[in-house]
Amino acid sequence: MKAYCPDCMGALAATSADSVRCTIHGGTYQVLFQREPLNPPVLEVSGGTPAGTPPKLAGHRCVQHPNLPATRQCQACGAYMCDTCDFALPGNIHVCPACATKPQTEMSSKRKGQRGWSYGLAIGATLGLGVIFSGTINADPNNPGSEDAVGTLFMFIVLIPALVGMALGMGAIDRRLTNPISLWIPTIWNGLIVGLFLLLCVIGLMG
Repeated sequence: MKAYCPDCMGALAATSADSVRCTIHGGTYQVLFQREPLNPPVLEVSGGTPAGTPPKLAGHRCVQHPNLPATRQCQACGAYMCDTCDFALPGNIHVCPACATKPQTEMSSKRKGQRGWSYGLAIGATLGLGVIFSGTINADPNNPGSEDAVGTLFMFIVLIPALVGMALGMGAIDRRLTNPISLWIPTIWNGLIVGLFLLLCVIGLMG
């Protein structure tokens, strides 16, 4: 694959197995690794904007190479980058070289949002459990269908929110990134609620 100078974007020529030289200004560089291009060739159109560039990227330039139009935005820091600077991580996550070479210590806004929803659903499911234990809502022994109706109601106010909250919490946990304890708490909390609800169902069936 072709390699380009990070300073002037001139063509690089190999001088040894692990070094290259710029054919324009003569600078030499060490080859740290090789990777195949992750995207198809970018077609240039009038105005310097690649064909098929999303509207939000139109007019933006790569942070590292201002002479090149941006084709992606870093999902970690939001920096605009060209195809050369695009690093694809597992899970279809695209980051810039700076974020790819340093550990991420802060949670992204998406993961923070999932954590917030997980906490909210855990609180709601806990309140639903409180309603169950308080006996505020009980089945009418004279109405055969009331027991099923009450069971369905408790499923919607306890089981489903807890399952969704647990899924959101687990989705925000990433082994490759930093996972603070505040992210584990709602996940485990929702999991305990799911387990307790299922236990109550088993006890009810046995009773």
